[in-house]
Amino acid sequence: MPGARLHRLGPGACGVLVAVLSAGPAHASPAEAPTQPALTWSAPPGCPQSDEVRAWLAGHLGAAADPAGYPGLTSQGVLEREGTGWRLRLVIAREGSRGEKTLRGRDCEELARSGALALAIAIEPALSGAQAGPGPEPEPGQVPAPPAAATVPEPAPPAATVPAGPQVTPPAAEPGPARDDAPPESDIAPAPVEPAEPLAPPRPRVPVGHALRLAVGLEAGVLPGVGAGLLGGYALRLPGVRVELTGSWWPGRRRAYAEPAGVGAAAQIGAAALRVCPTPRLRRAGKTGAGLVELPLCAGVELGALVVRGSGFTGARTVRTLWAAAEVQPGVVWRFSRRTALWGSVALVVPITRDSFAIDPLPELFRIGAVGFRAAVGLEVHLGREKN
Repeated sequence: MPGARLHRLGPGACGVLVAVLSAGPAHASPAEAPTQPALTWSAPPGCPQSDEVRAWLAGHLGAAADPAGYPGLTSQGVLEREGTGWRLRLVIAREGSRGEKTLRGRDCEELARSGALALAIAIEPALSGAQAGPGPEPEPGQVPAPPAAATVPEPAPPAATVPAGPQVTPPAAEPGPARDDAPPESDIAPAPVEPAEPLAPPRPRVPVGHALRLAVGLEAGVLPGVGAGLLGGYALRLPGVRVELTGSWWPGRRRAYAEPAGVGAAAQIGAAALRVCPTPRLRRAGKTGAGLVELPLCAGVELGALVVRGSGFTGARTVRTLWAAAEVQPGVVWRFSRRTALWGSVALVVPITRDSFAIDPLPELFRIGAVGFRAAVGLEVHLGREKN
């Protein structure tokens, strides 16, 4: 490719890619119009897109492109950000063979230009051979040795462009009679070909979301009477399921004897709960995230402390004991904005520990109920990048 200048390419990247992705010799004559090879290209906005890369690839191939096309040849480029720079993944496949190479750089346009040059040399290795000049003629009856991996010259500035003029590929030499003045066979062996890196399928990313909750509720059946409580917690939101870690506080509710007047005790519960919640979705959210409706059906275990404080008599003291309960809690979550949702639930609580309390020498004051009922409503703040 006399007189042509190359775009800047990462150190050593193009030469290795030629050895890995070699696609065969050129077949076109200068008089034939080049045919664009198949290319699938993916790049984020702001970086060169498919049309630009195809134009660069056609400019590199020039007259060396096969006018009959490249049947069975597929090429792919995926340009994506990596840390503070960019990564370009190139794949080319034909006739059951596949090769892949990854280039990296700090500028996405410069990296895309380098990728177009690397693909052109991989498709038509004669383009790299033209840089090194003609090699020794083959002996009669001997198949010419394949060209060695090309060495990329000193990188040119990023603003350099490739001339749009035609590139002529010299015709292959016809084998003829032996000549006495033929140059001796070169003792330089071709560079070893690196094995192609296996194309590992991308790992699927599990969409993960988070939710922070604050709510108020009512409880009846466990402690004496009916009382309000405060609830809060965190939910890990995975596709089709929630895992919740929550806390609740049900302030003291008093029970007193009829006689003597004023003698009694107040009981309160503070506990943490771990729940697993299969969560079907009633309908999907819009583009802003609003409108999503979820129906979590939670089951879990609650552990904490039951505190009972006596009052109204001399020597009144406080008793603390273990609180443990199993619970089933169906609920509903309606996201009315991009990040905020209204949460509500009802719960059935079955105490595992059922203590009774009395003030000596008086009879039993109260006993923990066999079943409790709770209802709560509150707000959730949704975080993360889960799928809507």
